[in-house]
Amino acid sequence: NLLVAGSIPAEGAFRKVFKAMSSTQLEALVRRFLDAYAAKDIDAIRTMFSEHIALRDWNLEVIGRDKAISKFEENFRESQSIEIKVNAIYLSETGVSAEVEILVNQTEKLRVVDVFRFDRNQKIVSLVSYKGL
Repeated sequence: NLLVAGSIPAEGAFRKVFKAMSSTQLEALVRRFLDAYAAKDIDAIRTMFSEHIALRDWNLEVIGRDKAISKFEENFRESQSIEIKVNAIYLSETGVSAEVEILVNQTEKLRVVDVFRFDRNQKIVSLVSYKGL
């Protein structure tokens, strides 16, 4: 499934959400997600996702909480362990970016930038991941 125009709220809607949340709250939400991912805690992740989340990385693109959770479950089945080191978190008017290093199975190291957007209920409405070299 591909993202379609209009599937993610307009930039102005994000600005309103961000004005309602402090930078401390936003950073805490991102760190909570990354901790849940490293712990492969699918139930915690499910509660953090908006029903209509748009999820995209270098291998996939899906819309909807159930489809996103299904992809995470696949990733978790394929990995014995996941460790995440947060190198930096950046806040803007419309999103939060986290620069992370992910170690999968103690052998595969991924350098990733995750870009998060939240709705007014503090649920992740968009998560785009970019893999570096």
